[in-house]
Amino acid sequence: MKADILIHIARAVSDKDLTFNSVFLPESIAASIGVLDNTGTIYYSAPPDYRGRLSEVPGFFFRDGEGDDARLWKDLFNRT
Repeated sequence: MKADILIHIARAVSDKDLTFNSVFLPESIAASIGVLDNTGTIYYSAPPDYRGRLSEVPGFFFRDGEGDDARLWKDLFNRT
């Protein structure tokens, strides 16, 4: 059985915030997780005002609600 991964991007977080020592952390996390045998799809959930490079990545979606609420999970389950 494969396990899907959800990376939650909080409000007011920019790509600058997601970068440490010139490493874009979501890409680094995805690469590290991707080598595991049971990894399924990696999804990225961001607020509607996010305008960073993750918006071009497969599995990315804008969430409607503020975060961990029923709308987020219904939207994610509809995508999978």
